[in-house]
Amino acid sequence: MRAFLVEMKPGTQPGYALTGPLELAVPGTGTHGYLPDRPEMRASFFIMGKTIAAGRDLGVIDMRQVAPTVADILGVGLPSARAPKVSALRYLNPKPSL
Repeated sequence: MRAFLVEMKPGTQPGYALTGPLELAVPGTGTHGYLPDRPEMRASFFIMGKTIAAGRDLGVIDMRQVAPTVADILGVGLPSARAPKVSALRYLNPKPSL
């Protein structure tokens, strides 16, 4: 089995027509197709609430940690999650309960 990976050049997106250019300029609103090792392509994660400690720097988090983190805050299980919740996120006492 052979596999390959295509990463777009920053500022471009793939062309979608059967003819024409293979890459198009990105209109500046963001897009997908970049490898996670490009720091300039990282996104922001903001979270707040009565029981969330303010002013914490969570560092770089994996986007797959967002769903388990939100599930934990809501007090629901997410057994299919492949990544752990954000460990740097701390709750004020008491932890939320539903």
